[in-house]
Amino acid sequence: MTSPAADTISVDADRLWRSLMDLAEIGAYDDERTGLRGVNRLALTDADAAGRRRVIAWMEEAGLAVRVDRMGNIYGRREGTDPTAPPVLTGSHIDSVATAGAFDGCLGVLGGIEVVRTLDERGIVTRRPIEVGVFTEEEGVRFGTDMLGSAVAAGRLTLDYAHGLTDRDGRSLGDELARTGFDGPADVRLDPPYAYVECHIEQGPVLAENGVGIGVVTGVQGISWQEITVHGRAAHAGTTPTQLRADAGLAAAEIIVRLRAMVDSGEYGELRATVGHLTVHPDLTNIVPARAELTSTCATPTTPPWPAPRRTWPRSSANWRTPGRDSR
Repeated sequence: MTSPAADTISVDADRLWRSLMDLAEIGAYDDERTGLRGVNRLALTDADAAGRRRVIAWMEEAGLAVRVDRMGNIYGRREGTDPTAPPVLTGSHIDSVATAGAFDGCLGVLGGIEVVRTLDERGIVTRRPIEVGVFTEEEGVRFGTDMLGSAVAAGRLTLDYAHGLTDRDGRSLGDELARTGFDGPADVRLDPPYAYVECHIEQGPVLAENGVGIGVVTGVQGISWQEITVHGRAAHAGTTPTQLRADAGLAAAEIIVRLRAMVDSGEYGELRATVGHLTVHPDLTNIVPARAELTSTCATPTTPPWPAPRRTWPRSSANWRTPGRDSR
C-alpha cells in the first residue's frame, strides 16, 4: 500500500453513523413496551430488498463495481494495482431478526464501505483488491438456516438446497430471490480471499461488563439448532384424570427445564441453551395439548465432553406416550 497520508488513518465516524442510522430506518418500528426503536428486516422481505438497494447505491457512489450472485450475495469491488491477486474481503449482512437493533451485521457492511471512502479520499492505492460483501440470510430467522449465504459461497451448502428452503408461509428462498430481483447472474462459489476481516458489535455483554472497548475474536460458537415435535393426545382438561393424560405441553416444558439443567450441571463446558419458539396444538384453553413444537439452540465456545447421545428422553411425570421427534 502506498500512501501520502499519515500512518494513522481514521474513517469519518460521523458519516459512518449517518449511514447506520439511515439504514436503520428501513424496516424500523417503535416498541411500545420499551419505548425503543428497533429494526425488523428479515431476509428477502420488501424491507430487506429496500435496504439492499440502498447499500448498492452507497457502494456505487463509493466507486465500487457491484455484482450479485445466484444466492443474492452482494459484492462491491475496489480494484488494486494487481487485479489478479486474491482480494481482502470484508463485510457481513443487513438482514435482521424481528426485534433487532441498528448495528448487527450492518456495522460490518457499512464500515467496509466507509473504509473504501476513506482510502479514496486519502488517495491510497492498494496492491490487492478490496471487496465488501453482503451475505444473504445470515440470521437464519426466516428460512431456518443461519449463515446461509456465506455457507453457500464457501461451498458448505449447495445452491439447490438453499433455494429450496421455505419460510413458515411456504415461500421458498429461490422464489423470494426472484420476486425481490436479487437472483443475480454471478457464480455463487467464492474464490478464497487473501484475508477476511469483519467489524461486528458485541452480541453479549462480556466486553461491556469488563469495560473493554474492543476485542479480537479468537474462536466462534459451535451452534446446534433443533426443531422438536412432541406428540401427545388431546383430551378434555376438566374431566381427563392426570394419570390418563399424554400432555405434549408438559413434555415440552420438561425439555426446557432439562436443557437448563444441562447448562447448570457444568458437564457440558460453557454451554448456553435456549428455547426461543414454543407452540402447542390445538392451542385451546380447555384441551390438553396433543402436540407441541419447539426449537432449541445450543451454543458453546468450547468443545464440551458430550456424553453418549440418548435416542429418547427419560420417561417422566409428563407421561410421554410417544418420544419427541427432532430434526435439523
